[in-house]
Amino acid sequence: MNKSTANNFVYFIRESIDPNIDTGIDLGDEAKTSVFVFMCLDFIFGWNPFGEIVPQKSGRGFIDYSLRAGKHYVDCFVEVKKFGASLKPKQIRKYLVTPGRKASDFRVGVLTSLDRWQIYTYSPKVGPRQPVLVMDLAIKKPAHFSSLFKYIGRAAGSGGFKLLRSLHGEAVPVVVHELRNDTLFPKIARTMREKLTRNANVQKVPQNASLRQLIEQVHKGKQWKGRGPEGLTYRELTSSLTSREVAELVAQNIRDRLGGKASTKGVRKNIRAWLNSTP
Repeated sequence: MNKSTANNFVYFIRESIDPNIDTGIDLGDEAKTSVFVFMCLDFIFGWNPFGEIVPQKSGRGFIDYSLRAGKHYVDCFVEVKKFGASLKPKQIRKYLVTPGRKASDFRVGVLTSLDRWQIYTYSPKVGPRQPVLVMDLAIKKPAHFSSLFKYIGRAAGSGGFKLLRSLHGEAVPVVVHELRNDTLFPKIARTMREKLTRNANVQKVPQNASLRQLIEQVHKGKQWKGRGPEGLTYRELTSSLTSREVAELVAQNIRDRLGGKASTKGVRKNIRAWLNSTP
């Protein structure tokens, strides 16, 4: 990122926050970029700089800021990279996924280079053992900061980040993980079998173990023409897998364990997205 672009962004931040902010701050390294991120957390997102925005110790291995507010405490970490730097999941993962660490059941990670903001979510209860990217926003105008407020603003944090919980619950990696959940799968298989039984074209309805094997093959990207494994066509299998009833089972299980409002519609949409994305 060249200096001219960085200087232009300084004026852009002034427009978003306060015209009296010192424009002499250069965004050439992480420490200086971090100053402006702190201002965003304070002036735009409403976090109190005295006790709610907690700067962490300097040096390798420490997050830049953690955010704390309200009785519904949720771990929320902010990792800053220098202005214009590329953002990578591994830069936030170590702070969200920490084995053996006593922490909240839902965690939020904000990875930012100031001109780009990514929001990751993680739950040791629901979803894969990897952070899930739920938002990736390039800041092009002041209104983009406003659009982030409902997700990572102080009001959202004090309420337990309910909207981010919902986005986490509907995300494709989480939905796929829950479809293969050992505890939930018997209910999913029973529902699929009921759907297949009502389909006059289905010649044979597989048992639970066979359905599980078929879903694992789909997960690996396998498709087939005509009547394939267990006598089902690919369309018959995926039609039962994307049914509203299966989506509701998955959505309700996520809501029960995580909170938030993961919707049947959103879960169903992303089951289909997963199937459409397989090779």
